[in-house]
Amino acid sequence: MTKQFQDNEKTKGVVAYFFSFKGTLGRADFLGVMVFVSLLLRLCMQQNIIIYDIVYLLVFCSMLAATQKRCRDINWQGTFFILLYSITFPFFNYYQYMKSNDILISESLKNILAVLISMYFLSYAILILVPGKKEQDKNIQSCLLKYPYIYIGLFFVLFLIGQYIFIGY
Repeated sequence: MTKQFQDNEKTKGVVAYFFSFKGTLGRADFLGVMVFVSLLLRLCMQQNIIIYDIVYLLVFCSMLAATQKRCRDINWQGTFFILLYSITFPFFNYYQYMKSNDILISESLKNILAVLISMYFLSYAILILVPGKKEQDKNIQSCLLKYPYIYIGLFFVLFLIGQYIFIGY
């Protein structure tokens, strides 16, 4: 059964589509990935914290890959968007988590989170609205993602530390 699952071409295609850092994504595909992973994360917000952390890591990895592929489609290196995403995504999710679990948020923290969330949505609006180039450079990438899984690992460690500090889990 496991061998059949591993050899399944559809499974390989889905994994490559969501988690591969190679290739490009058009605007519609990028928007589709954003909507799908956002809904997935939203559904898991009320679940056990361990399930949420695993889904959060998968969503972060998928969105990081999608952002890099979308920037490559536009012929941008994407370092700015990768950094902005890496900074704003955790705060956006902390806010959603606190809101969905009725955790009180101070006004000053709400204001800071509002600015960060606005930057998050603005950056993705730019990536969705800018059309792709006809001749893409398939080798262009952010210097941060030369080794993407090391970057993701470091980010996740920082995420867990932040989760302990902000939420107390």
